[in-house]
Amino acid sequence: MLKEDLIRTEEITQDNISDHVYELFSSHTRRSANAQSLGFVNSGSDHVTFSHDASGTEIDLHQSTAILNSSAASTTGAVLWKVSPIFASWVLDCSTVPKNSAKKGKKSSYTYTPSTANLSCTPKLFGPGNTSSVLELGCGATGLLACVFAPLVKTYVATDQAHLLKLTKKNIETNLSHYQSQTIPSQSNKAKYRLECMELDWEDAEESWNKIKDNVFEGHYPDLVIACDTIYNEYLIDPFVETLKLVSGPETVIMVAQQLRLSDIFETFITALIEAGLRVFAVPEQLMGEDFAQGYSLHLVGNDGP
Repeated sequence: MLKEDLIRTEEITQDNISDHVYELFSSHTRRSANAQSLGFVNSGSDHVTFSHDASGTEIDLHQSTAILNSSAASTTGAVLWKVSPIFASWVLDCSTVPKNSAKKGKKSSYTYTPSTANLSCTPKLFGPGNTSSVLELGCGATGLLACVFAPLVKTYVATDQAHLLKLTKKNIETNLSHYQSQTIPSQSNKAKYRLECMELDWEDAEESWNKIKDNVFEGHYPDLVIACDTIYNEYLIDPFVETLKLVSGPETVIMVAQQLRLSDIFETFITALIEAGLRVFAVPEQLMGEDFAQGYSLHLVGNDGP
């Protein structure tokens, strides 16, 4: 991870994990935000929307309440969770971005001037003419972050378990154009960026990751790995942490956004990251904005190698 990406963040170590978790969960605003729901945007509808007025981004998404309410395994990714649109809005607020190149086709010369308080990595990794490569872990059926971020980078790979990706691809087709892809139908002959939607199961990640790394990232690690609300029980922690190590190199920035639910699971997760040799940095509340700071956390994670 680049040193300048860590400006104004606090490194979490074995010595201060407990204090860090206590501070997060003892905040009044976070307690009140988490007391209301599990974190679904709308678990009663198969349709959700995302909009960001300043950048002109408008996304219409389909989700599956039928899968969510079924007895099948791994159903949580079938619907949109609140931290994803909050994270998307935060990145758009932080970055210099054009209007989203959606099929609705509205054009604008709008640019957003980043605040001096923003993390330095955010405007570098997103924006017009950007050459960044991004891997998303746990994109879910809605594919919201892919729809928002893919037009702002050179290469974006959205990953999740196979049974969710049919709907993910449908949402991408509905909302985006001008992308090159081997996994998602595209009718554009003027590709401006590459966007793939591929299976990556954390419990059996190596073969899938090697395919992504070789065929999409040309043998390199991505510049950025994104994960939103991916840890909600202890069973997922070890395979997720091992996957983070697998898919990241020394220059990769990993951004993990989480809703704060159970402090013991959260502390176990942060501990597992550090024990695996990853470096963890907390983004302070004053850099996250009002919505993001109420009930959520954002950490940067770095993989300095073996």
